[in-house]
This record gives sequence, structure tokens and C-alpha cells, in this order.
Amino acid sequence: MKEGDVYLKLAEGWGYPNSSRFLRILETIMTPEEGRLLLGLPAPTPEELAKRLNMDEKSVKTKLHELARRGLVIIGKRGYAAPIALGQLHDASLSSAEEHIPPEVYDLWKDFYYAELREGSVDILTREWLTAEGLPYMRVLPAWKAIEASPAIRPEQVLPCEDMREILKRAEKRAVVACPCRRVLRECDNPLGVCLQLNRTAEYAINRGAAERELSVAEAIAIMEEAQEAGLVHTVGNSAVTQRVICNCCRCCCALIDALVHYEKLHEGMSPSRFRTRVDEELCTGCQDCVERCPFGAIEMRSSASSRRLKAAVDTKRCMGCGVCVFKCSPGALTLELARPPEHIPQPTAPAAAPKGS
Repeated sequence: MKEGDVYLKLAEGWGYPNSSRFLRILETIMTPEEGRLLLGLPAPTPEELAKRLNMDEKSVKTKLHELARRGLVIIGKRGYAAPIALGQLHDASLSSAEEHIPPEVYDLWKDFYYAELREGSVDILTREWLTAEGLPYMRVLPAWKAIEASPAIRPEQVLPCEDMREILKRAEKRAVVACPCRRVLRECDNPLGVCLQLNRTAEYAINRGAAERELSVAEAIAIMEEAQEAGLVHTVGNSAVTQRVICNCCRCCCALIDALVHYEKLHEGMSPSRFRTRVDEELCTGCQDCVERCPFGAIEMRSSASSRRLKAAVDTKRCMGCGVCVFKCSPGALTLELARPPEHIPQPTAPAAAPKGS
């Protein structure tokens, strides 16, 4: 197989066979020989792959583990596989240890995102990237500081699968990697090291060197607190079952939120939390801090019959219930309220599966 054919075949599998931009990314992150190895996957063992490709077993095993460190091979219970979807390739390769990422690849991914992937992601998020129940695959989690700042919410009303601290306590392993989206787009100065990996995903990140070490519960909570203070939105898989990843997303760099907001399809591709922000007009001073802090453009200033000052108002169709505006409201005019029943969070009848594409 010719060099160009290797990259074309890989690009076809990841959904962008006609993209010169994506081909350039593939040429930058792997050699043609490495690409041929990926095309030979999946394989249960390096020995099986070596036999299939008529190669030396030792060199194949060494190369597979090198590619795993670079996020180009996924090692699991069933053996070795290439990233199954473009989103998996993006996240795994760009959250690797920095020494494994060619410096020029950041600009290549950024160009590809704005020119092609941004629009393509919306179609996938609203059509293919859905749960077995036909709901968005990702869900917003409320900031626990916002819940604590909302007297109307009783502790027993908060489900374990939407309580960030409870999720972290119940996880068998915890690790943190750099946010791949923020590494690429670089549209803000929010913290990078806030992408939490849990359970088997954490073990994978630690084993391949993307995460330096396993985190304690206290260390993981501290990272989440940093993310909340920065105004980042917690997102997880839209399921009540065990989570694998907790993302901390900003409006300007998150490849999911940015694309969905840009094309005005947020609720079609991401599920809100069970909560919603409400405003006490009497307490609102019109400072507008919440307008700037809301990542979804759900708060605006409106005239009020009871005051000469403009008051904050929440667009309930846009509010995702993240709560990042609530605990930073100095006069305490913003609180969260329950807006959806427990059934809003799906309890799947089958194990959660990875999305088809990204």
C-alpha cells in the first residue's frame, strides 16, 4: 500500500476522507508504517498482529505500546485497537504527555476544527452521538457550590449521579489529564489540567503516561473546585451509571459546547442538569456579573417595574443548570431550583456504549 493510500484509508475510517486538513494531521502524528499498524487493528495480542502483517513480534509489541502513549492505540481487555471515532482520536492523542505531541499539530487541529469539524460535530452530536434511549450522550452537572447556595434545594433531592463529590468518592480510580480542546483552540487562559478520568479510563491514562499518577478523592475535589471557580461547566455521560470522564468545559474551547451553541442546537446535543437558575429581583443589584459568567448566553439584563435598574433575567430555554453564575452572585440574587424529575437522567437498560462518532 502506498504512503498516501495509508492516510486516505485511515481518514476514511474516521469520516473525513476528502479533507486535506485532516490528512495533514495524520501525516504529522504518525508515519506511514505506523499507519499500516493501525489499519491492521484490532488484534487480541501483538503476536497476532505481527503474524497478520508478517512482522517481527517484538518490534510490533514495542511499537504498539509507544503508539498507546501517543494516544493512537487503545489497549483494553480485548487487546489492541485504533481509536474507533474521530473524537476518541482527538481526545486521546491531544491529552497525551506533551512530549508525545508534535508542536505543529495544535495549529493543524485548530484550523481543521473551525473549517470543517465544528460544523460536522453538530450533525454527529445530534444524530449519531446519542444514548440507547435517543437522548444526548452528554449531560451537565450542577456545581456543588451552587447547590449549597440554594436554600430551597434539600440535600436528599440531589441524586448521587449528579453530586460531583459523590461521583468522585465512588470511583475506584481517579486521574487528571490536560484538556485536549483547550490545548488546541487556546481561546482563553482557563486551567488545562482539569479533565478528570475515572475508573478504567483513569487506569488507562495512568498506564500510558497521560496522567502522572492516581489522585486521592481530596485531590480530585480540589481540581473540581478550581474548575468551578474558573467558571467551567462540569459535563459527564448522560447516564445514572458509573462515569468514565468528567469534563470541565468553557464556552470558547469545548468542541461540544462551542459547536452546539454556535449552531443553536445546544439542547439537541447536550442534556441540561435537573436544575435551573432563578432570579430574586429584589436582591438583584444589576451588576451584570452573571451575564458575563454564563457560558450559554442564558442571562440578560431587562427593565423592571419595581426598579430603575436593569435586573438579571434567565432564559429558561437556554439555561443548562450548571450553576456557575449562582455561587458568584455577591448579593445572593441567583439560586438553583429543581426543574426536572429524577427520570430526566436515564437509567439505561443496557451498559453505556461509546458514541458512534465524534
